[in-house]
Amino acid sequence: MPPEPKQHVNPLLPAASNIVLQDYDKHIKGEPYEQVGAVVRIADAVRENPFPAFVNAVLLRLADAFRDGSNQLRLIIVRAVRECSSEFSLFSANEDVVRRVIKVSHSNDDKARALMLQFTSAIAPLVSDDKQLHHLLIESLESESNVELLATIVAVENFCIHSVEFSHLAIWKISEMLLESKHSPTLKGRLIRVLSNFHGDFKSVSKVFDLGQQLIMETSDRYNLAALISSMTRLAVKSRLAVERQLALLLSEMENSNGNQSHLCLLLLNIKVLADLSQFWTVKDAAKFTEMFEKYRPGNSNRVNAEWIGAFERLSTNCNVKILESIKEHFINWSYLLTLGNIDIRLCMMGLMENILLRIPIHSEHLITLLSSSFHSLFSSEGLTKNHYRKLFKLFDSYLHIPYILPDNVIIVSEQLTTSLIASNNFSFVVECLKKAANSHQSLQPHLKSWINRQLENPQLSSKNLCQLAELQFACGFADMDPSKWLDRNPEPDGWRTYKIARFALENGLWKGIASPLLYKLREKTESYETSLWIDALHYISESQVTTGTVYDLGQSCEKLMKAELNLRVLFSIPSRTKEFRFPLQFTTTLREFVSCAKTVIGVFTISTMNPAAQEEPAFREQFAAKV
Repeated sequence: MPPEPKQHVNPLLPAASNIVLQDYDKHIKGEPYEQVGAVVRIADAVRENPFPAFVNAVLLRLADAFRDGSNQLRLIIVRAVRECSSEFSLFSANEDVVRRVIKVSHSNDDKARALMLQFTSAIAPLVSDDKQLHHLLIESLESESNVELLATIVAVENFCIHSVEFSHLAIWKISEMLLESKHSPTLKGRLIRVLSNFHGDFKSVSKVFDLGQQLIMETSDRYNLAALISSMTRLAVKSRLAVERQLALLLSEMENSNGNQSHLCLLLLNIKVLADLSQFWTVKDAAKFTEMFEKYRPGNSNRVNAEWIGAFERLSTNCNVKILESIKEHFINWSYLLTLGNIDIRLCMMGLMENILLRIPIHSEHLITLLSSSFHSLFSSEGLTKNHYRKLFKLFDSYLHIPYILPDNVIIVSEQLTTSLIASNNFSFVVECLKKAANSHQSLQPHLKSWINRQLENPQLSSKNLCQLAELQFACGFADMDPSKWLDRNPEPDGWRTYKIARFALENGLWKGIASPLLYKLREKTESYETSLWIDALHYISESQVTTGTVYDLGQSCEKLMKAELNLRVLFSIPSRTKEFRFPLQFTTTLREFVSCAKTVIGVFTISTMNPAAQEEPAFREQFAAKV
């Protein structure tokens, strides 16, 4: 038998990479299933070893296989290149790969040409400045094959993102195609979407907007009109070069809409996007936008009014104070929407009110009263969705940070929340809001005590709600908290609820009073050795809490922490658990060393009490114990 040809070995690559390449070279010439397997394996190898020399060798081999293979193999190669796009960004031999794959463009098979365009699209960041491909893409836009044309549009879009020169070349051809009547609305819609991805240089953006304004006047298809306006807005936001121009266009279209609700809704969706860029808005723009709202408001649908108020809310977040003051002057005329509007409108109105109160340093008793009553109204509303609850929670959080809101206002709103329809429909939402309120306003905490106690007496309270209630009560830190209300409850068979409540108690400093008894009950139900060690460690930590600050108390604390540290060292020594228990062990060790140091210091002060100058020792001990 003749000897096998000697395999080429690249001296720049490690042995493992050369073995992968040799395996690929062997199977890429085999049966179709072997070829597919070779491509998949080498793509996996690139993801595992993304070294430049290896990436170069792989992509050149894939380009050779793409040039000589079947359409089925080409499709697999295109998918592999797309999946490894970040790894192939290290490729440097751009001209070599273009020279290989561009030969497929001369094929009589339109599917092969389409796959070639998809391949170049996948590596567009690498070859976007290649003149041959620029010429090929412009020519391919004239293709009569629908498959090839769609692939060309995708490739053009990707090339425009990366190449300034190609953007200037492509805008001319796309303009010509969009202005011609022979192309279908569907094709024009696909071309319009390309406009939003043009390179963000001034020349390209200006040409796109010139074309867009011309097309808006001539386009009769409402779907393409919506796509065109949205594409121009996205390009303006991306480039930041034509925000004022796009805003002026949208306001002009709004003025000429004659109250058409669908058209107004389209324009408002785009204005909301530009409202986030409030630095580009002038007082004149805001005044015109407000004037349009006053003009169309009586005849608007709830959807349009919600979008309009939503745009005002976004604009008011960071806009010029003069713009915000002009909005405030008209706000009183819209206040009826807080009662007559739907939930979306009311939420947006409340957000607008909060932005006014947060940013304008003028006390407005009327707006504060209106905002507080709006919360009460929404708390009693039915049909709130998850998005509504999410927005309402953000509004409640912002309400707590308004400087003119008095503690009495917060107490009233919180009490309304606990007695409202929401309290029975969404208990979790109520608890989260009360936690925010209690952290922001300490005066609210005594008012929550009776409500929490009533909830604890409810035998139907679910495990989830019980844990949330525990977190709320522990965060409030009531001095006269009754541990029995938590200890006397029958835990679940797996003890998970008891464990969570104990952890909440540990997090809030209630170690001995709450966490320790709960963990003691829980340690009896542990089934595995690791779990038993962990629960014991937590129990020892909770027992180590310093209460009196005496030398004896600190000594007992050190002893408990040493036992907890011993358990954690055993858990840390388990290879599969090292990562999980590294921090608990370090924390416990540090805490033990700190308490030991405190014990030494207190011991010195105790011995020094024989000195008449050490009369301040008891007071110091109390302060030190409080810190510990």
